Amino acid sequence: MLKGLLYGVLLASSLAMLLFFIGFVCWQLGLSWLMVGSYGLASNILLAAFAALLFVGCGLLLLALYRQAADYLSREHRALRRLIMLHGFRQQANQRVNLEKRQQFYRAQFKRQRLLLANNQKHCRELFQAINGELKASLEPSLYQSFYQNLKQLHKQSNSQAMLALRDQALCRTSVIG
Repeated sequence: MLKGLLYGVLLASSLAMLLFFIGFVCWQLGLSWLMVGSYGLASNILLAAFAALLFVGCGLLLLALYRQAADYLSREHRALRRLIMLHGFRQQANQRVNLEKRQQFYRAQFKRQRLLLANNQKHCRELFQAINGELKASLEPSLYQSFYQNLKQLHKQSNSQAMLALRDQALCRTSVIG
């Protein structure tokens, strides 16, 4: 039907062009009353053809809009959109769970590091006190003072290996002297 309507519009436009040409020929021959009639008829036919083309275009546009709206609102497409939305929600939930797990892991790791640092400081302090008490008991006061300064500096650095080496050095010195 649409094809026939378009062919009809083309035929009417061709007829209008033919009437314009006939009007031009009549004007050249001096037949002005025939020229006016053919120009008037050709312009009316051309106007009718363009109006029909405009109405067909508007009708096709409205038909396409209706089909798209009906397709968008159809049960199948609504179900598909809902399925896509639920899939997106599931992906977001999985991402959230993974991020929470990662955050819990980092928190636990941070807590372990803090506890390890506190434990190391506690043991270093206890080692300092034990070595200090041992040095105080076994060294004379002048020698103890120099070893105490070194021990205090090593305690600030939290170097337990060096504190034990200092202890061994002090005890070796007392065993050589004593």
